[in-house]
Amino acid sequence: MPKSLAKTLNQINMLRAQEVLGPSRWRTEEGLLAVLKSLEEASLESWAVDVATNATVWLAPGLSDDEHTRAAWKALMAAFLNATILYAINSLAGLIGTSKRESFDRDSHPSTSHKDPAAFEALLLAIQFLLDQRVQQQEPNVHPASAATSAGLLHKFVIWPMVVGGIQAALVHHDEKTIAYLCAGMQAIGEELGTVSMIDGARLVDKLWRSHKNGFELTSWDGLFDGAPLFLM
Repeated sequence: MPKSLAKTLNQINMLRAQEVLGPSRWRTEEGLLAVLKSLEEASLESWAVDVATNATVWLAPGLSDDEHTRAAWKALMAAFLNATILYAINSLAGLIGTSKRESFDRDSHPSTSHKDPAAFEALLLAIQFLLDQRVQQQEPNVHPASAATSAGLLHKFVIWPMVVGGIQAALVHHDEKTIAYLCAGMQAIGEELGTVSMIDGARLVDKLWRSHKNGFELTSWDGLFDGAPLFLM
């Protein structure tokens, strides 16, 4: 994860903690706008180069530096960037449909509501790119031995953005097709890696979708993760 993104996530979490200890609508609003401004100014290309360089140092053998792998790094950074935008808005301004969010949009900064769909669409495109690369890598003769590439491997790191996208699809857009796509992807990657975190992510999104269909409306970001603190952030 790029250092600047880690700092932004820490800033979001500090604002959330301050809101619990001593609620201040002005502080939260100003803090959220500052976070969104910093994310809008971020350079995906710089992030991708930074993270790829660090990965080359820490991972053995190192990942390849070809066009497909560079595109994958950029897609991974786009996934984290847009997931962070959604996380910031939903956790600080409130989930769409809640009284907190309606009050925030009406009285303060309605422009934040327009960022949700754009970030959601960009997030899904980035995830789809990474999952498509995974499928291509598994197909024979897609990348011949003479052109070895690490493209198709970076989907392993996209769990948190996939969970955030699934939550947005379930509770905001009510998009059953996208929910099924993301849950199937998380399930497949979890089975591929032999880990439960991806599978737990799929179960969480499915649980939230079923709860929504049954008429149970969650009112806070923290409330979404009852029993699944791994994804709380």
